[in-house]
Amino acid sequence: MNQHIRHFITYLKLEKHYSANTLKSYSHDLHQVETFVSEFLDTKDINWTLVNKNAIRQFLMYLQEMGISRRTVGRKLASL
Repeated sequence: MNQHIRHFITYLKLEKHYSANTLKSYSHDLHQVETFVSEFLDTKDINWTLVNKNAIRQFLMYLQEMGISRRTVGRKLASL
């Protein structure tokens, strides 16, 4: 697991007291974003500061093409 994602999930667990299901969903969502962006930017190690509006738009378009529900897309966007 990416160190930044792990730290963020730990923060949500300890400081925000998110439920186990929410943590699992956010973790999955962030890994999906990480995988997409690494392919989009053609790199294995993501520098999250390079994840810009264009990368997010491309990810949202990808989700739409996959037929993901608006509610799920909203949650994925919220995890960012």
